Amino acid sequence: MEKIKITCYIILFFIITVLTSCSLMSYSSKLNKYKLPNTQEMRMGYWVEIIDSNQILIVRYRNGKKEGKARILYTSGEYETLSYKNDLIDGVLKHYYPDGFLCWEMDYKNGEIITTKNYCDFKLF
Repeated sequence: MEKIKITCYIILFFIITVLTSCSLMSYSSKLNKYKLPNTQEMRMGYWVEIIDSNQILIVRYRNGKKEGKARILYTSGEYETLSYKNDLIDGVLKHYYPDGFLCWEMDYKNGEIITTKNYCDFKLF
């Protein structure tokens, strides 16, 4: 589980380094975008998105929509694994503590919660 924590810190260090460099920011804004004939841009490939000051989403885009496995990293060391299908959460979203202990999971279908399971001592939502 220590490897997971170290990996999270490495990823966070890389992201902070990239975001603090103005030249890299302006260059990276042109990466992973596909220009359509009508001059719109569409996201393609892997993206790192800052959700808020405590969360970072790593997700893959296909044809401008979130698709496949994704991960949300928290500054506390906690993280979530989830899957997207056609820009909606689809499958099981799992929330882990920094030590790798599974806290809770939610089963989604087309962006809607189907079931929840709580493995922690607190009440989930």
